[in-house]
Amino acid sequence: MTESRVAPTQSRPVSLVLGLLRDQRVRYLLVGATATVVYYGIFAGLWLVSSGHVPYLAVAVIANLCTAVLTYPLYRVVVFRTDGPWFSSLVKFYVASLWGLLFVFFGLPLLVEIANVPVLVAQAVMLLLIPLINYQLNKTWAFSRKASQ
Repeated sequence: MTESRVAPTQSRPVSLVLGLLRDQRVRYLLVGATATVVYYGIFAGLWLVSSGHVPYLAVAVIANLCTAVLTYPLYRVVVFRTDGPWFSSLVKFYVASLWGLLFVFFGLPLLVEIANVPVLVAQAVMLLLIPLINYQLNKTWAFSRKASQ
């Protein structure tokens, strides 16, 4: 008597997507895109509601803090899959997020004040550059296996 094995019926596109999601860099890009949308939504919302009465750099600080708190669980669980101390890695994550804020503090005024780029457009340009640097900082410091022990 022979046994017949039923092969899994997983389609090629599904297995490709699942394979991609195993890659930390892909997960980082997806969560980073989510964080970018969250940040820009908060920034644009506050900027438009305040009708420009609140300085754009103050709006950037508020958006940065809110985004870090809201997206930290995604980075921790989905991207870096760490299980170490929660609060200490949140602090490290926010310190790493401050790099992006510092970048905004220098780049945003250059674009807005010197190049006369509208605030919301200038902020969008800044958001394209920040994730490239934050990945390495988060991977090697905030969510490193060594740091969570």
